[in-house]
Amino acid sequence: MLAIHKSFTRNDLIGIIDDLPLPICVSKSDYKDELKKKIYGAIEHDKSMVFTSLKYPEIRNITELLCYLKNENPKRRMSSKEKDNIIAISKKIIHYCDVDYRIEYSDYETQQEVVDDVNYIRQYGDLLSVRKACEKYNLQGGIVKLEPVLSLEKKEQLRKKKLKRTVHSGVRFVRKETWITFD
Repeated sequence: MLAIHKSFTRNDLIGIIDDLPLPICVSKSDYKDELKKKIYGAIEHDKSMVFTSLKYPEIRNITELLCYLKNENPKRRMSSKEKDNIIAISKKIIHYCDVDYRIEYSDYETQQEVVDDVNYIRQYGDLLSVRKACEKYNLQGGIVKLEPVLSLEKKEQLRKKKLKRTVHSGVRFVRKETWITFD
């Protein structure tokens, strides 16, 4: 039986199945164990498959797929404690930005602490609060801009979201002052 590391979630496996040309039909009711069996069956059926994927460039054949699934998921999920800590730091940076980038009114002692915190959280750019904190931090003048690091999935999701907002079947929304009078 195929050994898949426990760090892979059901959604991770579905993402791999969808992105790589594995001849597997996935149902919404499939459990993780059922997906494992389907992947194992597809691998046993054709061991000479070759893959090209933008999402998983490190997987080019069955052997690399097996190694990838056997090891811990490199796209490890954050624990709730880690996520809470990142969000707390983001809020601290946003507060610093909201008080007009003044150290004396923020929770920071030095400018270097702010830069260190932004550098630390920017690797978690998939979180909205991190993107907001980086965006606000980058608005101040005379600093090196620190952009959040986004995963390919998040970049694609944000691109689609922006596209939906800009293309609304020809409808244009305008906010302006309107006067209503009653006789």
